[in-house]
Amino acid sequence: MRGSDESGLPEAVGVPPDLKHGGQAEVTAEDFDRALGSGVDDPREGDDEAGTPDPGLVMSYAANMTVESLVGRLDGGDIFVPAVGSGCVWSMARASRLVESLLLGFPVPNIYLFREHEGGRHMVLDGRQRLLTLQGFQHGTLCGRDFRLTGVCEGLMGKSYADMHHLEQRQLDRALITVTVVYQPKPEVSRGPVLSVFERLNKGSGGLSSHEMRAAVYEGSLNRVLSELSASPCWQEVYGRENDRMASQELILRFLALFWSLSAYRRPMKHFLDTFMEEHRDLDRRTELLFRKCFDRSVATVAEALEPDALRPEGRMSVPLADAVLVGLARRREQGPIRDREGLRAAHWRLVSRLREEHLCKGAATDASRLEKRIAIAQEEFGGVE
Repeated sequence: MRGSDESGLPEAVGVPPDLKHGGQAEVTAEDFDRALGSGVDDPREGDDEAGTPDPGLVMSYAANMTVESLVGRLDGGDIFVPAVGSGCVWSMARASRLVESLLLGFPVPNIYLFREHEGGRHMVLDGRQRLLTLQGFQHGTLCGRDFRLTGVCEGLMGKSYADMHHLEQRQLDRALITVTVVYQPKPEVSRGPVLSVFERLNKGSGGLSSHEMRAAVYEGSLNRVLSELSASPCWQEVYGRENDRMASQELILRFLALFWSLSAYRRPMKHFLDTFMEEHRDLDRRTELLFRKCFDRSVATVAEALEPDALRPEGRMSVPLADAVLVGLARRREQGPIRDREGLRAAHWRLVSRLREEHLCKGAATDASRLEKRIAIAQEEFGGVE
């Protein structure tokens, strides 16, 4: 019989997961323009993931677990759902069908967990809605509403967990779900391979965004800082729209990474941000204060000395322009405060004109040479302002 680790889950057998690399998608000019207005990644980089890790850096094993055990571990914190994405996505009818399927003995999709080395907790990689549904049904509520089965067979219609016969409760509690546990046999190595697995499991509509997965895998003090900076009134005025799927936090991360590590930049941008996030996952107090000061000064300058829509020349956020303006202002502010607001506005106008004339916000906008040129032009224009 297979043993178990300290958390009570079965021990690893050591079966490496499938890590085949995906292909690239066709991207139209319209797709690219939309991405510049609403996202951070250059779509020409394709559906690229966090690289193809070397074999053996992540391993996995499968075990059958009862619903009762899964809900108990979720309640106790041994299994946890990362605090990213939407909490409840499923309708009550869809959630009800999962419960019905288990009661009828139908198979349901696997749940995938990542076993953290620190503390031995298990983070949900795939299956969050299934786990939240089962937890909600046992506790009687889902998304703040009473959980009574709907859209199911007549014998179960309208029932809550408490309404069910004790034999039905026992049948559900003892229903088995296959759980695949992903772990790193060498925990001292990068978590990049785990992020790659996470990305592959979250393909398709309704999946988490790149930064939601990044934030979950590299959970730490930098996450907290990004969340707090994103919530600042000054940034919200500059950003200009409701924070959607953590895109605002990703744009702030991009600014910090380009300001502090521009010389290390290589495409694709997503890999660059992944690496920066992991390296600065647990910030010391001094670095945190430097990040905050750098960001706050640049954003305050945009909001107060320029116009709040200075990064949204056509009514929507231009990520390449934001790169140039925010990093360029941060470099200028290192020299001291900016007193000539009229001069700064004129420099901003010249910057936007030059970027348009040289088509530096179109095409392969995350190409290293083009990105560096945008920032160099911004530094040149802002550097001469008193």
